Amino acid sequence: MHQLGITVGILLSQALSTPSLNLLGSVTHWQWLFFVPCVTGILELCVLPFCPESPSYLFATEGEESARQSLERLLPSESVGEYLDNIRSEASASQGDASKRNMSVAELFREHSLRKQLIVGIAVQL
Repeated sequence: MHQLGITVGILLSQALSTPSLNLLGSVTHWQWLFFVPCVTGILELCVLPFCPESPSYLFATEGEESARQSLERLLPSESVGEYLDNIRSEASASQGDASKRNMSVAELFREHSLRKQLIVGIAVQL
C-alpha cells in the first residue's frame, strides 16, 4: 500500500511536469511539483489507519484469533476458514525451514533455489 501511494505520487508529478501539457512543467511553476508527492503521502497517512493489518503478520505476532478477525474484515465469511488454514500451513512450513531464513548475503547469491527470486527483486529495485 505504501509503495503504491509513493509510486502514484511520483507518476502524477511526472505527468504534471510534462512540457507538452504545460500544467506545472513551466519555468515559473516547477516548484509546485514538490507538493504533489507530499499530498499523496498525507492522503496515505489519513487512509492507512483504516486498513487492517496483514492476517499473516497477526497470526505470527498475536495469534490465530487476531488473524481470523482481520480475515473476516477482508473476505466473505465462507472463505475465512480456508485462508486461515493456508496461513497455518505456511507458518508451520516456515518454522520447519528456520535454518534457511538466516542467510548471509554470500549464501543468498550461492543458493540456486532462490536465484529467480533474487534476480526479480534486484530488477524491481532498479
